[in-house]
Amino acid sequence: PAVIFSESGEISRASCRSISALHMKDALDSMSELFIQYGGHSQAAGLSLKTELIPEFRERFDKYVREHLSDEDFRPVIKIDAILSPEELTVKTAEELEKLEPHGIGNPNPVLACKNISGANAVAIGSAGTHLKFDVKQGNGATVPVFVWDKAIFAEMINAGEKIDLAYRPATDFWQENLTVKCMATYFEPAAPEECVPTKDDLTAVYKFLAAARKRTDKFDLYNFTISLNKNDGKKISPYIFKISIDIFEELGLLTIDEKNLTFDLPPAKSKRDLKNSRTFRLLQKNC
Repeated sequence: PAVIFSESGEISRASCRSISALHMKDALDSMSELFIQYGGHSQAAGLSLKTELIPEFRERFDKYVREHLSDEDFRPVIKIDAILSPEELTVKTAEELEKLEPHGIGNPNPVLACKNISGANAVAIGSAGTHLKFDVKQGNGATVPVFVWDKAIFAEMINAGEKIDLAYRPATDFWQENLTVKCMATYFEPAAPEECVPTKDDLTAVYKFLAAARKRTDKFDLYNFTISLNKNDGKKISPYIFKISIDIFEELGLLTIDEKNLTFDLPPAKSKRDLKNSRTFRLLQKNC
């Protein structure tokens, strides 16, 4: 949940947005005496209050959220309509699904998913080279293109044969009088192994590697970093475990990544960090 303020002298106004697990209007109702005006519904609201009351609002809103939400409530959820690999996708299937249009809040796009699939011919696309396109081979020898936004960094990983987990929206594409099918990815990650929680040894190895790498470069390269770590230390850390380790370090304030420029930095660690302060680590321990 987020509340963004615009301060203007003695009176400030804010726009509020929430996630499905927290009813924003109920949260504001619990501290209504703070506001000059407010209103809204479960997922969005607006308010105005005296600027001097913003610190009190922040403290009470934070307390309300902590009391009403669990770690699981913060985990993004993708609703999957069916398990179907792109290698099984046909033009007919995509055409049938397109008959469900137009899509919107009451009629969302159908989402298909698959785990542990292989891709090929991965390339960076887009004017800035930040997006990703790769092919999935079908049994008849044809290929289905998959498009993923802001994931160009994984091109080498796919071309090296690493498995991936994928959720996507199928669509048809008409080009030079040929009707074909394509996949627009809504979720893309290195495939999760059975052991999906990094050990303390894994985390230590990844952090030490990043610290050494940062002395040479500020460019972040997940796949090649993983390969180099395993080669140098004799480890068998998967790209998935490496990525999860990165997520944990970011949550603990041990690492910052500029995803737009694919750069990274390691702020000085002033004290030891408790892994339980990472929501990702807590969730993995509980659910894996």
